[in-house]
Amino acid sequence: IIGFAFSLGILLQEYVQADFGYLYLIGFGAALVVCHIKRWHFLYSISMFCCFLVLGTIRLNPVTPKPPLLETTHELVITKAANTNTFGHQYIAATTKKERILLQTNLSQRLTVGDRLLVQGKLIPIQAPRNPMDFDFKTYMLRKGVVRKISLDKKPFVALAPKNSLKRWAYKLQQQLIAQLKQTPLNQNNKALVMALVLGHKAELSEERLAQYQRAGAMHLLAISGLHIGIVFMLLRFFVRPLKRLRYGKVLATLIPVLLLWCFVLITGGSAPVTRAVTMFTFLQLGLAMARKNAGIQGVWVSFVLLLFVNPRFIFDVGFQLSYAAVFGIVWMMP
Repeated sequence: IIGFAFSLGILLQEYVQADFGYLYLIGFGAALVVCHIKRWHFLYSISMFCCFLVLGTIRLNPVTPKPPLLETTHELVITKAANTNTFGHQYIAATTKKERILLQTNLSQRLTVGDRLLVQGKLIPIQAPRNPMDFDFKTYMLRKGVVRKISLDKKPFVALAPKNSLKRWAYKLQQQLIAQLKQTPLNQNNKALVMALVLGHKAELSEERLAQYQRAGAMHLLAISGLHIGIVFMLLRFFVRPLKRLRYGKVLATLIPVLLLWCFVLITGGSAPVTRAVTMFTFLQLGLAMARKNAGIQGVWVSFVLLLFVNPRFIFDVGFQLSYAAVFGIVWMMP
């Protein structure tokens, strides 16, 4: 009930912009407490559904298109490396007003997560496709909470002191591992494949190799997601099974796979798909360790609600949808 209500509230806020506020949340919360005390089970379920429905509408801040601003100075913090191609680099950046924007640049200098810049430019809306059946990049970025962009070509910018964070440290760790892997005697194609499958770095793959995977319908194998994490998770559970014979073995067999999975998150640069998948399998592992009926599926639901609470826009991510659909199906069919 909680997961369904919370996700429904997010969708209502995105498409209908339901005007609920904290007063509704307090009212339904009070009704929830009364129903629990009086043991009115049916009304208790309805009150809980309404509470999380309202909470979902409150948690999502709808993004509305904004007019272009005059050229001025903006302080930006790089939060994600979005894309790299022959035309340049794209990054997701945050302004001082907490607005997420798209930073486009064709400079040779690569930016990293946590870099702070002073940029002179104009924030302009992302345009809709001009031709029918073209990829709607505007809607795609809108689902990520981004509606404006700024270009950084040959315009001067000032690099400020970087914003240190765990995500920046993980990104730097990934780049160090990539640099070390490049020094190995493997040929270029094998290096690129290892980088993609182990470190989640696909920029080194040649266009010919990418085309081969596309024709084979196996592009999803190159993107580290729930499939890869699930395989690693099952292998870790198998290898730690003998530890259950030891004293406190059940605790070790529960915690070791979780810790190793989070170490894997760090070496992949803390990317969003890997973090989501590891969070999901962490709660699944804790639920299975409880050895209670439906504990596994409840753990998956807890991770579902937690991730949506942290970032409600995950619900529009196809990878998020497919990962949870697959895990719910697996857990539901488990004996």
